[in-house]
Amino acid sequence: MMKKRSTTYRLNIVDYTIFIVCSIAAAAMLYLFYRDMNSFTIKQTEKPIAKIYFKRNTAQRKFVDNDIWEVLTNSSDVYDGDRIRTSKDSEAYTEFADGGTQIQLSEKSLVQIFQTKEEKRLDFIGGEIFVASKASDDEKLVIRSGKTEISISNAAEVKIALPEVSEAAAAGEGEPEESVVRVEVVSGKVEVTEQTGEEETSVEAAPVLVSAGESLTFGTEHSQEEVKKPSLAETTTSKKDLPKIPVQVVKEGIEKVVSKDSVSFFHQDFWDAIRNKERYNYACKVPVADLSEKFKIIPMNSLIELEISGTSDKSLRGFAIQVSSGADSWRRAHAFIWVYPNNGLGIIKDTPFVVKRLIALDCDIVNTDKAEAELCYEPDFLDAPVTIRDFKVRSKVIALSGGHGTQTLASGYTKTLEYGKISMIMDRWGSGANDYDWRFSVDSDCLFGPSASLPAGAKVKISVSGVCNKSFDWLRPEIIENGNDAWVSVFLKNGDYDALQFPKSNCSSGVPFTLTKHCTLYAPMLNSNTSLFQLSVGNGEGKVNTPPVFSNLKITVEVE
Repeated sequence: MMKKRSTTYRLNIVDYTIFIVCSIAAAAMLYLFYRDMNSFTIKQTEKPIAKIYFKRNTAQRKFVDNDIWEVLTNSSDVYDGDRIRTSKDSEAYTEFADGGTQIQLSEKSLVQIFQTKEEKRLDFIGGEIFVASKASDDEKLVIRSGKTEISISNAAEVKIALPEVSEAAAAGEGEPEESVVRVEVVSGKVEVTEQTGEEETSVEAAPVLVSAGESLTFGTEHSQEEVKKPSLAETTTSKKDLPKIPVQVVKEGIEKVVSKDSVSFFHQDFWDAIRNKERYNYACKVPVADLSEKFKIIPMNSLIELEISGTSDKSLRGFAIQVSSGADSWRRAHAFIWVYPNNGLGIIKDTPFVVKRLIALDCDIVNTDKAEAELCYEPDFLDAPVTIRDFKVRSKVIALSGGHGTQTLASGYTKTLEYGKISMIMDRWGSGANDYDWRFSVDSDCLFGPSASLPAGAKVKISVSGVCNKSFDWLRPEIIENGNDAWVSVFLKNGDYDALQFPKSNCSSGVPFTLTKHCTLYAPMLNSNTSLFQLSVGNGEGKVNTPPVFSNLKITVEVE
């Protein structure tokens, strides 16, 4: 009789142990292999000169003293002499540490980066790159490709292509063969120089200046080809196809200070589109890149704090702050801001002043390197340039969102401003001999507090008392809202300016007066940071032809 034989095999404890040990060893080897393939080195004794960022897929780096290519992670450090390459279907860009230069690498491109005290140098070995440089007078950017040298000593944007590149050169193995180099200048100007002859007897040709919208081809087949000015169609196509270097957003909390021994305002002509005529003012400008970070975006709704200080050689009642967006066509990036320092008394000659303002952006500052913070004033304030000693501007990005957040004032809020003596300034609203009034203005946040708002329909009681050295027919209180780049008198209804005036009373020269008015907001005060409180006096058909002076002036506002 035959017996059935069991074919079931059971693992014993030794087999289980061997299986687990082998599995752990295999996983460890896979992990080490992955780390080896994706590791990169950090030099502890050397300072990086740039960083590399990824737009698509991967990039690799090779040290000048090493033959191993390392796969990089986003935001990896780049050191002096490093080679960087991109593979097929990959794009990356590198930015020098000072933020002054960005280099976009298209697929299958290879560059080597150097930096000294005198210059930044880029050896372009193959592929296609797009360089955006803000070179200063004391530091230039030099791009070399074979015997061609491209020198940039001022701000410029340049596209460079080396299409005939061998696979070995693109892989970083050996030096590239002689080939055709094409240079297209998008903005600014560059100098291109080519050496001819053998290395021992090479002769440097005279530099060729290439300006924005022009291109130049160098190499064995097109040596020193004449500068080409593309047709309109070619230019449009070229610019459309240019790579876009992604601009990073500034860091929240970034704080910078610009200090100068002195600055002088300059006479500036401009076209007033609203009044449709040529006008002028006096201006002083500071690059936004110096107040934040270079080549960065400051997004819409960001909140920026500016603190401006110094000592002026002349008294100045008020000035405006304008920060441009950095776009191709000029645009203010925020609501118009008038500043009346010292509670409306203004900057006093040879007396140190400090002004602090909050600015909420209505649009992106798209490139800090092309944007400017401008201080300016009109001839009505002072028809002469001002020089400010010990000039300092401190800027801080308070937040990257929520800049327009305000607090609505509650009923019962009250505030009083008092002045021993204050002189009004002329407010000319037409070209006729008597087309002017006299006004006194103060920043609304002096009366209502910073970042405060009042909705349409709110009621405010305004009281004004004091003594004037001139008799006047009427006195008018207004809140002027500058939000959304508008000029809105929030108490005005149906254009009836007469209804804005205090009720008529005895306002004779040298006689104390007290005036009270209950006002309704027919438009909202969106933000006290950008609005004004203003008192206006009529000129009495030319009878009040010199500035009225008020003594013991008291202004009180109360939210009802």
